[in-house]
Amino acid sequence: MTAFVGGFKVTVRVSLDYEAPSRHLWCVDEDDDMPSFIAHLEAEAAAASGRMLLSFPEARSERRGVLVNDAPGNEALDQLAALLADETYRKAVASRDMAW
Repeated sequence: MTAFVGGFKVTVRVSLDYEAPSRHLWCVDEDDDMPSFIAHLEAEAAAASGRMLLSFPEARSERRGVLVNDAPGNEALDQLAALLADETYRKAVASRDMAW
């Protein structure tokens, strides 16, 4: 799914980390401005009760993505999930309306 997060156009997928069973969001910035997007998420995470982003060096070196910890109380993730829920609902309604 593609949505705008903090002014960045991102594509988000949910995946499962089998070593530590919890869900994570994989965010890919389509404008190749990954360092700025990571900095934005880090600022959001730091403001959310000290919760931090998971370390993911490949994201920084390849400028492709970042994993966000889904620990309870992570406000950055909550905001991202809310944005995605809104976008999903909007797309579902638009799709339904077009089908009629």
